[in-house]
Amino acid sequence: MVQAHLDVVASSNASVGALVAVRGEEALREADEADRTGNYRGILDGVPMSVKSEYDVAGLPTTHGNKNMVDEIARQDSPVVARLRAQGAIIIGKGNQPDFAMRWNTHSSELGWTRNPRDLNKSVGGSSGGDAAAVAAGMVAVGFGTDLAGSIRVPAAFSQIYGLRATPGRIPYASEHRDSVRSPAVEAMSSQGPLARTVDDLRVAFAATAGASARHPFSLSSQPCVEETTGPLRVARIVHQSGADVSPEMEEKVDETCRALEEVGYQIEDAEFPGVNSLPQNCGCMCCRNCAK
Repeated sequence: MVQAHLDVVASSNASVGALVAVRGEEALREADEADRTGNYRGILDGVPMSVKSEYDVAGLPTTHGNKNMVDEIARQDSPVVARLRAQGAIIIGKGNQPDFAMRWNTHSSELGWTRNPRDLNKSVGGSSGGDAAAVAAGMVAVGFGTDLAGSIRVPAAFSQIYGLRATPGRIPYASEHRDSVRSPAVEAMSSQGPLARTVDDLRVAFAATAGASARHPFSLSSQPCVEETTGPLRVARIVHQSGADVSPEMEEKVDETCRALEEVGYQIEDAEFPGVNSLPQNCGCMCCRNCAK
């Protein structure tokens, strides 16, 4: 399985630009060792995976997409990588990301552009675009990204795969090159999660990585704190909110999704974010300043 995915990397990565570091020989050795021992190692046994550039993988540089950090070699795996390995996953490489994950497209000073494998003339989105492209192109079965304002969801949608932005803290994050305690704003918004070609694969990858970690003080238990319900699950439909313009095409896609959910038993309800319309019209942020011009 690993060799088949490495063959796709060899034939496609130069044009797609998905992976910045490929562990070809190491991955094959790990696969050979797994085959030789024949021991079941976990729910991801033998699954070829990639992780975003900002995750620590022991022995590889943690560049955050920046060419000036190629000498920052990680001494230990991040919690996500350690848990993936413990469940038998084989890390093939690291996905390209924009420098320090600060763009909704994926272009880094380290590698350049990551292109959409569905159409090389189009964007794959960002900032977890390298892993999304690797999954969509068949280089790996599952990728792992991070998401603050769409960095998993945007590339998943652009490359026609699935992405999970887990509840912040549900999947722990830690890096040798960052403070162990992040700001409250980052903790409240930043999240980790998998990208895959099926929802079932997302579920397995989430189960393999969720749970509290001593290296991430604000990480959470893997057990969801929700009450059992006997009625249909409710889904909020939010389209026109506080005067924001939504194109008819986008609204139709939302409604198409709502109809599909209703067909399998979900209850769709129109909703609004509470109190949004009472917020100041100009809070001083860049967006408001631009809108005021």
